[in-house]
Amino acid sequence: MINELREYLSGLNAEWHLCGGFAIDAYLGKRTRKHKDIDITVSFNDMQECIRYLQSKGWEIDAPVGNQRLVPVEFVQQNPELYFDNIWCYKKEQVL
Repeated sequence: MINELREYLSGLNAEWHLCGGFAIDAYLGKRTRKHKDIDITVSFNDMQECIRYLQSKGWEIDAPVGNQRLVPVEFVQQNPELYFDNIWCYKKEQVL
């Protein structure tokens, strides 16, 4: 899975790092549980590049605001008072 992710993100012009459950599994060298998603991290300065890249690949992108309510990232970008520091990416027809 990690090699597939590395290949998929090869066109992203930003440094990224694996985090979350898959990162723990990679560190331990074994699968600890079933995973429903893949978590990566990029610097805050690279977030816009990451958003553009993933949208170009057909991903829907939401950002949690307030009490973790998800709204389209474009709405948050147009309303700077709605600070966000993470995004949720998904494809409507599939879930990883």
